[in-house]
Amino acid sequence: MSDLQFQGLMVDVPRRFRSFYGRNIDQMLLLLSGEDEAGDVVDVPRVPMTLKQLLYERVHGENVHDRKLLQDNYVDTACAVISDSSGEVLVGLYSDPLVKELIHGLNPESRLQDGSLLVGADAYQEIKENAFVIPSDAVSNLRSSPFDEQVVREGFWNYIAEGDAELVRDHLSLVQERRGGSMKNRMGLWVSPNPGLRLLCARSVGGYYGGGVAYGLHLGYYDGGRLVGVVAPEAPQE
Repeated sequence: MSDLQFQGLMVDVPRRFRSFYGRNIDQMLLLLSGEDEAGDVVDVPRVPMTLKQLLYERVHGENVHDRKLLQDNYVDTACAVISDSSGEVLVGLYSDPLVKELIHGLNPESRLQDGSLLVGADAYQEIKENAFVIPSDAVSNLRSSPFDEQVVREGFWNYIAEGDAELVRDHLSLVQERRGGSMKNRMGLWVSPNPGLRLLCARSVGGYYGGGVAYGLHLGYYDGGRLVGVVAPEAPQE
């Protein structure tokens, strides 16, 4: 497990994607700013790849090498999953201003509990207004089997794809090429019991989860975290 080696489409132009391997709370600052701990500029500003972007790049990515790289590896995405003590789980999109603020705010000093960023009650309720809500009974079933609750999973994939059902179908087709099956036993979803916010980790197309996602790794693990930064719109392109 390590950084992914993406290719560039043009010489002397920042590579569109860059992998950031290590603790999410350490890597987010570098990804966003392009500056290392000493303040030296080592990259261009980027934004973390969302789950919808990952699906799109796996299916339609212009660079064949990068497309296959994203198909064959897991990525921690800019999609927040927040577990509540009540048992329900929220899935929040990066397009939600508060979700974006919480993700961008990850840093080495972030206060974690069992690997998750605690979210206050008011923030939780605000995010819930636009989030995809997985009720506690469905959460329990998905913890027992990531391929349970097909209706809930279909709703989840449609939500993170922002209604682009064709993109979800195309991604499922990629999975079927590798592992066969159907939505009944592919494109799984597993959620952790740890309260708080983590980043949804999308597993490889051909892995056990069948291109599915798992409630992200411990935000503070030194080994395992892998963000992918996309060149920010304001970053120099030439």
